[in-house]
Amino acid sequence: MLVLSFFVLSSCKGEDKTAPVPKTKEDLSSAYVLATYKGGEIGETEFVDWMRANHYPPNKIAGILDNKQRRRGHLRRMALDLFTGNEAEAAGYDNSDEFKRTVRYAKKNYLLSYYRKKLREQATFEEDAVKVRMIYFEVLDYRVEDGVKKIKLPPEKVEERYKKNISLAKNLIEKIDNGEDFGELAKEFSDDHSKRLGGDIGFIYYQMKEQAFADAAFSLRVGEFTKEPVRTERGVYIIKVEDRVEVNEKNIEDRIPDINNARALKNRLSFFAVKRYEAGLEKADDADDYYQKLIQGDNPDTVLFKVSGKDFTIGDFDAALSEPGDINNEGGDAFRSKLPLNEALLLRDAFKKEIHKESDFIKTWNIMRRIALARKYKNAVVLSIENIGITDEEIEAERANLDEEKKKSFTNDVIIKILTGRKRFSKKLQYEENILAKNEFTII
Repeated sequence: MLVLSFFVLSSCKGEDKTAPVPKTKEDLSSAYVLATYKGGEIGETEFVDWMRANHYPPNKIAGILDNKQRRRGHLRRMALDLFTGNEAEAAGYDNSDEFKRTVRYAKKNYLLSYYRKKLREQATFEEDAVKVRMIYFEVLDYRVEDGVKKIKLPPEKVEERYKKNISLAKNLIEKIDNGEDFGELAKEFSDDHSKRLGGDIGFIYYQMKEQAFADAAFSLRVGEFTKEPVRTERGVYIIKVEDRVEVNEKNIEDRIPDINNARALKNRLSFFAVKRYEAGLEKADDADDYYQKLIQGDNPDTVLFKVSGKDFTIGDFDAALSEPGDINNEGGDAFRSKLPLNEALLLRDAFKKEIHKESDFIKTWNIMRRIALARKYKNAVVLSIENIGITDEEIEAERANLDEEKKKSFTNDVIIKILTGRKRFSKKLQYEENILAKNEFTII
């Protein structure tokens, strides 16, 4: 969980204090100062670098830069990681074996994330897409008891629900045949959130929906609707196709008028293009041989593959994902042995293309490494569970506040976990307020 949390937040170092401070939004430049602290400033350039390192899309970055209220929370988190990172370095935590082990996993995750993003940006695809309007009748295979408890229904009861909704769908199909408006009927009868839009779910491609739905939608001509209800595992549908286009990575935003729909489809199609690319890596003739050498090897001179005519060894692999000076520390072989096949092969692909040596990757990884330091230090040291004690009196006081049902089921261990979590959260808030005040952090 700690490793995953490294990719949520980021930090930065201050810019040159001699940089001019523009007075108006129109003066925004790389020198624009967004916040100050004792001994430094956070400038717009650093802020953008931090957001890029976290893979924020350009439109989100622009929106945050344009809205002071939205900037506040992000700037605060940047500052917290900056100050916590400084504190961790002062304590020597960045040289600890615990951090060096953790950062190996963090760097691996970040390299994979960075490379997948790069592959998505370069992905190609070609798909048919249809614009769909639908009326949906939900069929649940359970009933809700006491407002929350789900009770599984027997098959015959589920079938009764299907028959009821199929009958309703047939009645609406007859109304549509007689000239009633599809969209108005969707607003009145559909169980889907799209009902407010008259059942309009925009453009879809075949793999987006269950097969029965997709088969029905892509068998229709523009302007046609299903003359029989379409049954799926989720319920019953009436489907209408309003447009059909062929899209690829270059024309999709021109062919689909709704820019949000177009971008969402492009992201999905690019994502699955990368998934197919990764699946293809597993089919390479030497994939298994490489994988076995990697996860079982203990000789740093073992050759895994070649890059630009030079041998890439297990030692090179470990060095690429380790802290400087940590190559010979214990744990490298254990780290490699736990790599799943798909990650091992994607790492090989990234190393062959020398992605880990690209200046942009190095720059963004250095930002993320500092986040790894700050977040690991705060969780492992500042908020260490060992430093949070729970007394018997606190346990009894908490138990006294429980309802009768929980008093029976909650053991002392459960209550201790609740109280510990509560104390850690309170300590986290106090620590953050104190370190911001100590560093005189101010958002301009």
